[in-house]
Amino acid sequence: MTNYKLMIPFDKKDFLKSQYKLKWDNETKMWYTTSASTYNKLLDYHVIDLLVRYENKDIAKKLGAKWNGSAWITSRLNYNTHKPIYDSLNNTPSVNNEPETDEEETV
Repeated sequence: MTNYKLMIPFDKKDFLKSQYKLKWDNETKMWYTTSASTYNKLLDYHVIDLLVRYENKDIAKKLGAKWNGSAWITSRLNYNTHKPIYDSLNNTPSVNNEPETDEEETV
């Protein structure tokens, strides 16, 4: 039996739990269902893995992402709401330590 993990917001947990008979996994601290049909009805709450550079972890956390012990995750709804920001959290800024000059090198 497959456990389909869901990231349910606290304010929606009681309603969704009663409507879809969701279960709580105390080890992972996440809601889940064993029904593929239920899982497919709750697309907004599917778990999305994020690529977040360490120095950007506080930004990810403020946006609602959670650290699950090995990766940053968020719900599909949260990801779609903040997609440009989440996508930028893994980008490495280009650093050029060379001074810019307009002069051509002569050999």
